[in-house]
Amino acid sequence: PIQSSPVHGPHSFTPTEPLTLTPPPPLSTPLSVDESYASSIPPIDLGTSTFDFQTAMADLNVDYSYLNFVANWPLSLRLGNQPQSKHNMLHDIGLKKHLQWLIMDVQDALLSVDLKMEISPVSHEDPWRGTLVKVKKAVDALCRASTTPKEKAHACNLFMACNLLSELTTNKGSNFRRRAAELLQLCLLEHILGIIPFFNCKSGIDRTGVCNALWASVSQMLTSDKAPPLWLFYYLAMNYSLAVKICKGVHNCVNQVPVCQLEESNFTNMGILLPHPAGGSVDAAELEMYSHVEELFQLVASKNTLGSAIETLAYQNIKALFMADADALLPSLQYAFFVNIMSSATRIACISTGVHGLKYGDCGKIPGHHNALAAQYLPSTVSSPNHVIKVTGLRRNLAGTDIIITKEFAPYLVAAADARGT
Repeated sequence: PIQSSPVHGPHSFTPTEPLTLTPPPPLSTPLSVDESYASSIPPIDLGTSTFDFQTAMADLNVDYSYLNFVANWPLSLRLGNQPQSKHNMLHDIGLKKHLQWLIMDVQDALLSVDLKMEISPVSHEDPWRGTLVKVKKAVDALCRASTTPKEKAHACNLFMACNLLSELTTNKGSNFRRRAAELLQLCLLEHILGIIPFFNCKSGIDRTGVCNALWASVSQMLTSDKAPPLWLFYYLAMNYSLAVKICKGVHNCVNQVPVCQLEESNFTNMGILLPHPAGGSVDAAELEMYSHVEELFQLVASKNTLGSAIETLAYQNIKALFMADADALLPSLQYAFFVNIMSSATRIACISTGVHGLKYGDCGKIPGHHNALAAQYLPSTVSSPNHVIKVTGLRRNLAGTDIIITKEFAPYLVAAADARGT
């Protein structure tokens, strides 16, 4: 977690202490005044030798995966399936590695409840229709065998990890809201699996600040003293595109959820309903909150008999889950992201490129969009005692409606957004 101002509220986080850097030990033989420091440095071979990342990881005894995606275009190199690439799904150190780590955790959990089930290694052809299905069956058995609240919670965490990974290998649209949902799903998956992420940008302008801010925000919230339930974050990630539409009023999602929008969400997928309500929690408040999840699935199942009433009822339940007030999960995530994007992400961009500011601008400048990804996590407005700034707005075009950063807020993202261009 970065050092920043504390975020207050039921989902507040307290930043860690500033990192203290210890100076290196003194030279064993101090240089005399007339010696050149450069002469003490051994010569570097600038010939054909290069840094080998794979060898370096092996030397550190670290297992790793490597994912490629494009942060500023909604279409290119999605985390999962087409339209542009299946790269992350098919290469052995991509999402297959996440599946391998999930298998290891599931096998450990099975042993803890005295269940003996062998899960075959990750196949090289299509593990998502083979190996992952077997992992899900093993997790189902684990959930049935779990009896204590701790066992149920751990089994539900693995159940959520299976569904998050499965969701990442599918393709559900190609707009910025879907990309934002994918990154949040990956963030939750890696939190459950205990993966430490690192981000690097392959272009001359660093766009990874958006990822850093998202992972930091989620980590800060889930490790705080008043952490929201993990299962609540799970349902937000699985339905993030719909939640953002409601929050920003996209596609007539104002005080209602049109049936067509609800049908595009994961509330139609009974397979993501947790085997133990509220992740096995016995807390009365959590169980009451989880009842909204159960009611949403029941609404979708009864949509043919409820008529137009389903649109209001669905809105009420989704609002109760994610955005009941300013301290609810979605507003808290947006505020934490705002704090991180305006602090750590600006420093990342400056250190990486030498130019202050962020690569987030008006996505209407060019047809390819000018990085509206950050806007999907930002609050609609921020305010001081004397001023309110509108941060995000809507842009309607032939392809649909995008959530964008406003011209009013753009000047606060100085330099890189304008001086460097696309």
